[in-house]
Order: sequence, then C-alpha cells, then structure tokens
Amino acid sequence: MSEEEVECAEEALNYDFDFELFESEEDVVNLDDPVVPFLHHFKYPLGLKSDLLVEGEILDNADRFNIDLCQSTDSGKNVALHFSVRLNLNYVARNTLLKGLWGPEEGYSMGKIPFKKGERFIIEIFLIKEHFLAN
Repeated sequence: MSEEEVECAEEALNYDFDFELFESEEDVVNLDDPVVPFLHHFKYPLGLKSDLLVEGEILDNADRFNIDLCQSTDSGKNVALHFSVRLNLNYVARNTLLKGLWGPEEGYSMGKIPFKKGERFIIEIFLIKEHFLAN
C-alpha cells in the first residue's frame, strides 16, 4: 500500500460523513427485478464526503458484475469509478475513464474476494478528496 493510500484511508477513518443525504424514503431506490444494465440518475450530485450504499444479489450464472459511477448521461466518455467484480477470476478491478481513455487499473486478487454467485452483497462507496473508497 502506498503512502498516499495510507493517508487517504486514515483520513476516511476520521471523516465526519453526513448520513442525512436522503431527505425522504422516496430518495432511496429499491428494485426487486431490475432491468440489466440498470441506469439511475441521482437526485443530488455526488460530492466530497458522499456515501453511496449498493446492495444486491449476484445471479447464479454471473461471471462478473460492474458498478459504474458515470458523469451525466454520457457514460461512454467519463466514468468516475468503474468497480468490476470478476467472479471467474477471483478479482476486483477499479478504474476511471476520462474523455474516453482508461486510467491504470487497480486490482485485488490476494486470497478470496467477498463475492459469491447466488449470494447477496453490500458495497459502501465513499468519496474522499479525489478518491473513492469501497468497503
């Protein structure tokens, strides 16, 4: 882990996140049988100290799934966070697409990843400075 990553993680532990982002229950999106790929426009823009909770269930026949946080509706040119769980490779990749160009991929494959076919998952994504943290 780089010094910058350690500093970012330490800052996250000390952050006072504002958990009152949603004004009412109507701001929470619940889907029982979503169309895939699922596209949702946030009522409020993500910004510093944003906290996003994604909960779902991985299909039994899935080899991978992605969570992409895109800028505007132009998903092909700017993806602030590409979080790709590759079940068949036991690998989680993270990347950014800016102006149609992918940045260097960050990945994790040490040991087992916490995602399994047919099981539910919860991913919490925090925006800290110019970084995303996923838990």
